[in-house]
Amino acid sequence: MWYNCLEYIFLSNFFMINEVNHSADFEIKSLSFDTKKDILELKSETLQSIKNIDFLKRPKSERLKYVNINQIDSKILSERKSVDLKFTFTFDGKYNKELYLKTTAWQLLPKEVESVMSWGVKYSRDNLEWEFFSEKNTRLLIHEWTQISIKKDNYRDIDAVKSITSNNSEELNKYSWKNNDIVSWAISRWIDPTFALSVFSTLFTSFTSSNEAVVHLEDMFTQFDRERGKLQTADMSDELKLKLSKKYNPEDWQVKAEDVWVDKIKIDEYEKNDLSREWFLAKALLFWAELETKYGIPKMAVVWQALLESGDGQSDLTKIWFNAFGIKATWDQAHVIYDSWEFENGNYTMQTSKFRKFWSLEDSFEAYAKLLNTPRYRKSFAHTNDPEKFLSTIIDSWYATDPSYVSKVKSRLNHFGLSFDS
Repeated sequence: MWYNCLEYIFLSNFFMINEVNHSADFEIKSLSFDTKKDILELKSETLQSIKNIDFLKRPKSERLKYVNINQIDSKILSERKSVDLKFTFTFDGKYNKELYLKTTAWQLLPKEVESVMSWGVKYSRDNLEWEFFSEKNTRLLIHEWTQISIKKDNYRDIDAVKSITSNNSEELNKYSWKNNDIVSWAISRWIDPTFALSVFSTLFTSFTSSNEAVVHLEDMFTQFDRERGKLQTADMSDELKLKLSKKYNPEDWQVKAEDVWVDKIKIDEYEKNDLSREWFLAKALLFWAELETKYGIPKMAVVWQALLESGDGQSDLTKIWFNAFGIKATWDQAHVIYDSWEFENGNYTMQTSKFRKFWSLEDSFEAYAKLLNTPRYRKSFAHTNDPEKFLSTIIDSWYATDPSYVSKVKSRLNHFGLSFDS
């Protein structure tokens, strides 16, 4: 089920990049720090708690060795050797959760690497600076114990690199009137530069150095591909434009969305579906009051599940697709693909799953009620007068894998001043 799809928060500050001149040949600028204090000495004790944004201050060629078990560095990869990598984010026995959640393949691998194999699936990138996606448009996740294989045929040859570089340079010249790093990064990742300038440029406030700004740019465009992967779209869909416009321009996101050619009707629909937590709770209580008699399911057990599975109504799956319960889709149902946490073999692991799309929030509640009225959950209805027992029996019937599922009921209800007996 839906376990609060990870929201990656990657900007703690808003920042402005000064316009810079680019050389005739298109290249993303490598990091060259002005002083020794700009670059961290990454010892094991530092790696235990280092933030991802500080990890990115290492030159890209020096990052890989810190997060793979055999400490293989980028130089070995650039020599076109066949290499198998197994990643880890545990240093001297201490697990760094932020690096685990935020570090991506493109932040670690040289641009010459065109594709990799991971657990029998091939992941490729079309441009020199891009995330790795499978044929099904799922993004390669680099997590604890992720294994990837890079063979000689996973590399671009020199002529291919030169060709892509030349094409990028020609595209960059079209935006010479706006010579800045935002355009460069957008072109290198096949993102519409007009969109990048409109949505992202207002995020910038001054930094102490241009190098610091470049680090945050890398983080920002990594986030772009995370969102693109969640929405299962390789192009600039309206959903992606709306999501990012509002996330990074909360004051005038409607204007930004119109600037990148999103229809006003879609903007209004998106705004209407942008639920507050209190509004979502009120709707959940209202819907279930109407459905409780019809289906005989204890109200508070289900209202809490809606709060947990939807992240209090704030998850993309709920806001965009009206799926308040993380209901998985069968092969013939309209769906969207997201990453979610599942509990297996005593550990939480990230998995990619198909989740149902609904036309309204109420449809989602109705579908959930019908799901619980299938034979799989029949024994739960012996406990309709005991919401906590009812919920426990649902979990025992493999509704979810999280062993802490029932205990989280009370936590979420208490957060809103509610209880099972409300």
